[in-house]
Order: sequence, then structure tokens, then C-alpha cells
Amino acid sequence: MGLRIMNITTLLFWVAFVVNFFQPLIGDSSHWINWVGYGLLIAHGCECLMFRKELHRDYAGKLALGYITVLLLGLGRTSAWLNERKSTAV
Repeated sequence: MGLRIMNITTLLFWVAFVVNFFQPLIGDSSHWINWVGYGLLIAHGCECLMFRKELHRDYAGKLALGYITVLLLGLGRTSAWLNERKSTAV
């Protein structure tokens, strides 16, 4: 349930990020939405690099979909892969 809420919240933020380019959502103060969005893109891009093997394994034949999913959802998608890594490290 908590993961689903995090995914929905993240997707809603991306909608706000895109809309903010065309119509500032909160006037002159809306620049923070862009900066948070750029930060998330960088963070999720790093996740794509860190979980490259898992992406290729789980999204074989649909690799673009895998990268888009991680870029949009980030930790909401990669948390299962983090748990896999923890269980194999022990």
C-alpha cells in the first residue's frame, strides 16, 4: 500500500513538472518544481545506471520501457531490486 502511494505521488509530481513548463502552477514561485524535477531526473538516472543488470534481466526485449519506468518511478520500482541485493549479500 505504501509503495503504491509513493508511485502515485511520484507520477503526480511528474504531471505537475510537465504542466509547469507550459503554465507556471504557482506563479513566480514555481521554479522550485523545476529544480526538484531536475534533481529527480538525475537521481533516477543514477538508479538506471546502478540497476542496469536488473533492468536488462527484467525488461529483456522491452528495455526502453524499463528505463522509462525507472525514470518515472525511481525507488518505487527499484525497491524490489534493493531487497534482492540485500538478501544475496547476507
